[in-house]
Amino acid sequence: MNDIFSFETGKELQKKNSIFNGKVSVLITTYKYEKPENLDEALLSMYSQTRVPDEIVMVIDGPILEEQEEIIRNYMKDDRTQLNVVRLEENVGRGIAKNIGIHACQFEFIAVMDSDDISMPERIEKQINIFKSHPELSLVAAWQAEFDDLSKQQTFIKKCPQYHDDIVKALKWRNVVPNPAIMVRRELAIAVDGYGDFKLINEDYDFFIKLIEAGGKFYNIQEILIRVRTSMDQRKRRGGKGVILDDFKFRHKHYKSGFYNIFEFLLISSVYFVFRLMPAFSKGFLYKVNRAV
Repeated sequence: MNDIFSFETGKELQKKNSIFNGKVSVLITTYKYEKPENLDEALLSMYSQTRVPDEIVMVIDGPILEEQEEIIRNYMKDDRTQLNVVRLEENVGRGIAKNIGIHACQFEFIAVMDSDDISMPERIEKQINIFKSHPELSLVAAWQAEFDDLSKQQTFIKKCPQYHDDIVKALKWRNVVPNPAIMVRRELAIAVDGYGDFKLINEDYDFFIKLIEAGGKFYNIQEILIRVRTSMDQRKRRGGKGVILDDFKFRHKHYKSGFYNIFEFLLISSVYFVFRLMPAFSKGFLYKVNRAV
């Protein structure tokens, strides 16, 4: 397993975190191609929580449009919570931007979402209550409802097993943890160096496996707490040589760390090699088979 952070250290963090303060930071990254109306919906969903977060950290990944700036300025005037902005001079990508944001967050728990997602009103309240009841946990997620950005019709529900051991087994095959629906302990996220440095895909998948290798314990709430936009363009971006290379590097890294055995590594790498070569329509069908309700 991972040498940089031992299982015993994970237990020590769990013991130390038994003193519960319950303060929550929300981490959102955005960039210039985000639609202003989507950014507005994402922020509104957090400002309208039944348990409003103690702060929102907005990482602006490179220059953005004035329409986006105006929305951010308007929310900075809202006294329901504090909106702190971190500006990056150039676009560095989702993984690095999120890692910068993790360090900028002030509080013990970090809820992650993207700038075009919509969190359900009770998301923060339900996740923090799970942490309060189970101080041994490192990450609490929930189901993710996906809807088409054009038609607004729900297309899939990304489900995840409820308990840690089942989540680990499922993660061998695919990333079942919805990243926009997670709440994670800040200290452990920093200890494992946050999201992976993969350019096109798997930065969140890598993060989850590092947390598990460090002794982190996962739990997934069995209900939808986030709504996520999808499109055919997203499925197209999940293929091609660059994505295939990122897939192989990611799984080879975690074969070397001990997460995969040699049989799992070869079999799963082969399956995903074929999957990445499929047309977007075929990928959409397979997603439907795995997630649709």
